[in-house]
Amino acid sequence: MSGGIAALLPVTEAALAARQADMARLAQEEATLRRRLADLDAGATVELPLEDDAFLRAGADPAWQAWVAARRRAIGMELARLRVRQADARARLSVAFGRREAVATLALRERARRRQLLDRRAGT
Repeated sequence: MSGGIAALLPVTEAALAARQADMARLAQEEATLRRRLADLDAGATVELPLEDDAFLRAGADPAWQAWVAARRRAIGMELARLRVRQADARARLSVAFGRREAVATLALRERARRRQLLDRRAGT
């Protein structure tokens, strides 16, 4: 076999990098959702002026609060689905890391074994 186990090292490195990129993308999605939630919370605390009770008579404040609550629930559901995707991605990342470590260890052992063989041949 040309290159032996060491030839697999770039493949496992690439797989690990891809899994890390997946995790980074999911972390960015989480940050975006959390920012949207924070923006929503900041906007929910806005109170209508008391002298402008036409908005209240029209039901704008309760409608606004209902919209905010609905958006908060929707974003919460998105976060929950994202957490599941993150758990799956974390498991795949763990497997990729384990494979990379196993291949790296085997490559080191293979290199040491080849060195021993060369030393034996040179000594005889």
